[in-house]
Amino acid sequence: MPDVFDKIANWLTDRALEGADLEETVEQLIDRLIKLGIPLSRFVIGRTILHPVIGAYDLTWTARSNRITVTTIPRDRIVEISTGAPTPFARLALGHDKHMRADLTNPKHVERFAVFARLAAEGATDYAAWGHLVREAVDYSDSEYPVGAALSICTNRVTGFSATEIANIEKLIKPLFIHVRMSTEMYLAQVLLETYLGRGAGKKVLDGQSARGMGETINCVLFFSDMRGSTRLSQELAQDDYLAAVNQYFDCVAGAVQDHGGEVLKFVGDGVLAIFPIDADLRPVEAMCTAALSSARDAYARAAKCQNGPSFGVALHVGEVVYGNVGTSDRLDYTATGLAVAVACRCEALTRTLETHIIGTSDFTKSCTQPATPLGTHTLRGLDDTVDLSGYGLT
Repeated sequence: MPDVFDKIANWLTDRALEGADLEETVEQLIDRLIKLGIPLSRFVIGRTILHPVIGAYDLTWTARSNRITVTTIPRDRIVEISTGAPTPFARLALGHDKHMRADLTNPKHVERFAVFARLAAEGATDYAAWGHLVREAVDYSDSEYPVGAALSICTNRVTGFSATEIANIEKLIKPLFIHVRMSTEMYLAQVLLETYLGRGAGKKVLDGQSARGMGETINCVLFFSDMRGSTRLSQELAQDDYLAAVNQYFDCVAGAVQDHGGEVLKFVGDGVLAIFPIDADLRPVEAMCTAALSSARDAYARAAKCQNGPSFGVALHVGEVVYGNVGTSDRLDYTATGLAVAVACRCEALTRTLETHIIGTSDFTKSCTQPATPLGTHTLRGLDDTVDLSGYGLT
């Protein structure tokens, strides 16, 4: 039997080095363990991650469902767990315990953690868990934030796990945690790139399109919005209140863009630059214009529901942009550049003087099926050509 578990440990190491899918690995591992006679009723593995929003990522399997459920836990919730009522996960991920064992038929063991009582009520008789500290805990919101991984297993067998079974499982802990770390760090890289660069740009960088100058020319609907009165707010409000106001604006505008299929490329100060890429077959220009206008209207609807909601303008334009890597050899940005971007940004500034919420250029209005009100011909700051503009209502 030990030889079999050594082989499984080697297999886990190979899976980690190959960059194999963690969920698939865990599924196959559980199947192997059950076929070897390990009476699993529950298997949970996960780790905390340093993501701006997501605090932890875990996979849970139960014999009852016979499937794996992937769960992400908000970062603030991890702080609550680590500072509030103690949990096995927090103690293991924080490095307070490296191994934990509980006889779930023993009332004194069951009363230690709320999760033990729940597991016992579901018929579990034995609990074993292992933890690994990935790095020292970091400070977050005046609290200790755990950065580690944990694995727990349960059985419903009356006699629980045998000493031999636990010893064999322990041979798998290190390679399994290596796999978890590599997989979750790849997941973290993916979500961080999507968070900071946008979904499309993040995927391109992760796929290797990260060399300076690498990019493509694309047609798209451009969406540019800028928050009004932010300088005044920065002087009137405390720092935390000002940041909350700016984030409320981003939630309304960027959230609406993403929900309507657009890609937020950049936050320029308190402005939002986004695109709706055009594809003749899958994303025709008419549909993208409708989506961009709908997202602008949705942004205003969201702002109207907020107490002291943000004030802003939106400009919509259709044009060709260079979409790719720009910058220096050691500081790059994946974004859209070109004349069309400048036009969209300059047009948004006119929403103030023309007293309208949403402005569209003639390149936008000729492809948009929604009615618009002509606003005349205007000269844009720093550009030679004039542009015909139209305004759109909020409904």
